[in-house]
Amino acid sequence: MVHQSQRSTDGVSSLWPEINGYFLSFQEIPTHCQPKNKTQQTFYQLLAGFDGTTSCEIREFYRFNLHLAQMNWREIQRPEFKLIYQACEAWTRFQYEQAYTLMRVHLKRFPTDVIALYILHMFEFCTGRTTRLIDVLEQCEAALPRTHNLYPFYLAIKSFVLCECQQYEQALTAGWASIEARPENVYGIHAVVHALHETGQWGQIIEFLNHRASSWMNNPGMKIHICWHLVIAYEQNQMPEAALETFHTLCAMKETPFAKQDLDAVGFLWRLHLKYTDHGSQIQWQKQWQKLATLWTGVIENSVSYLHKLHAALSFSATQQPFLIEKLIAECDGFGIAPQTHRTGVAILRAIHQFTLGQYQTCLSELEQSQPSWHLIGGSNAQRDILRLTKAYAEQHVQHALNIAS
Repeated sequence: MVHQSQRSTDGVSSLWPEINGYFLSFQEIPTHCQPKNKTQQTFYQLLAGFDGTTSCEIREFYRFNLHLAQMNWREIQRPEFKLIYQACEAWTRFQYEQAYTLMRVHLKRFPTDVIALYILHMFEFCTGRTTRLIDVLEQCEAALPRTHNLYPFYLAIKSFVLCECQQYEQALTAGWASIEARPENVYGIHAVVHALHETGQWGQIIEFLNHRASSWMNNPGMKIHICWHLVIAYEQNQMPEAALETFHTLCAMKETPFAKQDLDAVGFLWRLHLKYTDHGSQIQWQKQWQKLATLWTGVIENSVSYLHKLHAALSFSATQQPFLIEKLIAECDGFGIAPQTHRTGVAILRAIHQFTLGQYQTCLSELEQSQPSWHLIGGSNAQRDILRLTKAYAEQHVQHALNIAS
């Protein structure tokens, strides 16, 4: 990886430039990149610990908190480190607003610190506040030279945020520029695909991802999610055989059978469930659904993400286990979650529970009331689209019942 010369406003991005590109491309840092001093060791610890918390598992927050407490005191007092360190401390204590604020203050001082920008982006993505990054992007844009080696990674973040703000043309412009400058930038590929997904350009997604397969198919951090976009594109483009073949490829991408990488599998299968369940065509997927439900059981309670809890509930619903959804709701006490997000998440889980029981009117009411705050559960518009599809399914059944009654 080529790295840029250090700038006074690069913040932590200047501390170990050789690994920035690997980290921002979701690639494993190669073994030949070993920390050569305490500064690099502390920087690596920070990145690794932060990355673990994006799983939204409580134990990863505590693990990161422990690592933060063990970091070299002199290093974390560096101006480049200090506010990010404090933000990460707040993050591991679930003090989300404080974490956002500290990162914003840091980026005012170091507006070309793309690593810090990415950390803030992930903080907000995980907690359903992606669109709030717009003002920070404008601030960074004004300071970040187009020749900066991390500028393409900045563009990838910008593209994704613009997409979530429904500014699709601008999102595509930034995304294409990102991967033109750095073809290995998988987050740029991801951002382009999201914009194409949101605008229903399924044929372009298929062509684009197949053409660039070598850039994402082996990427440890993004391959499963990008493959999910390809599966959806095939399905939406009326190519069911290609969709199913690619779905099997997606499932085979898991690191181990027990790796917690089932979000995208559930997301696709639920679409099929809604589309075909009334026609008795779901039998072939029951074994897969049962496996997914078993994998979610016993671990989802440790998540602070209602996006993850939703996908667990969908797997319980597809296997006709409403009691497990009740249990999941009962164990949702709001720990580590913002109050409004907690209320929204529980309402969504109640809706899925009612859906499973065939109580479509109640399900519909829960979804309609919570819809304005769906974004708070985190993830992307594309991932949350399963809620819209579920709501549409419930509406059809409610209307059908009314027609029969009349």
